[in-house]
Amino acid sequence: MLRVFVILLFLTSTAHAQLNYNYRYVEICSEEVRDMTALMGVDGNVYTLSFFGETGTFTPEQVANGDVLLWMEKTYNAWTTYYPCAEIQQVVQDANRKVAQGNEVDIGQPVLVVSSDLAYYEPTMFKFGSGYASANRLTGTKYGALSSIGSTKVSNIGYYRITPLKETINRVETFNLLYVEGDLLGNILNGVYYYSPISDLYLFHNLTFGYLNGFGFQDNTVVSGFSKKVISTPQLSIDFNTFMSYTYFVEVFKLSYWFEDHVKVFPNLSVTFKLSPTFGLNLTGTFTYRSDTHDIYNKGLLFGGRLSF
Repeated sequence: MLRVFVILLFLTSTAHAQLNYNYRYVEICSEEVRDMTALMGVDGNVYTLSFFGETGTFTPEQVANGDVLLWMEKTYNAWTTYYPCAEIQQVVQDANRKVAQGNEVDIGQPVLVVSSDLAYYEPTMFKFGSGYASANRLTGTKYGALSSIGSTKVSNIGYYRITPLKETINRVETFNLLYVEGDLLGNILNGVYYYSPISDLYLFHNLTFGYLNGFGFQDNTVVSGFSKKVISTPQLSIDFNTFMSYTYFVEVFKLSYWFEDHVKVFPNLSVTFKLSPTFGLNLTGTFTYRSDTHDIYNKGLLFGGRLSF
């Protein structure tokens, strides 16, 4: 709910004046509390207010009756209704995880690995994902597809490519199409994957863009992390990877925001039971940690299978 603290700071009888509205709100994507001031211009009997990218004009009677505050609340509510940022970020993190797993496909493995998983995130989010990973034995290029659909507002389908640059460095490119309640968003991820004797490191830049309900949307996020194989036997494999994301630019509802004051961390622990040389069952546990509030949320379990050809 929008909260207006100082409704009227000053009002003069001159033809040209200003009214100031101070308000506090919660940003949709960063979930951070902001305090801002909206300035209402007064020109004769016309009052003009710019608020969250929208402009409204009012008569003195409408100002006195409180219609300005009703319009501000209506505009703010429209802004918050159509931007499922948390769900979009979750899809992006799932894609990052699958790309990291796809990077493990090497020339010693079969040509094609098909995977699927059923995920549950508290409190009531269910998702079904599927995809494949493959590798060119001659060039070392790895590629694959990924998709997900579930009880959230966002579904996706995408393609990724992992290209060797040097013996220990791969370039990663991911292209996703997100479907959000009738709207389509594009998602592009670019970065590098570095093989280290201790653990594999990666650094990505993620861009999500498009229109939601007719309003422009853009999210620019830096994603870094590492991946470590804890145990690898013919029957059992345990892998740990974690992603750290920092959003440095978001544009929603004709407004732009710079530099979130927190980092989100997404650790994943995966256990794979190899029932045969070509088939394994996989169980992954994950959650989200936010550095500024120290909250742990979005806990989830993913159960799936991997079939090699």
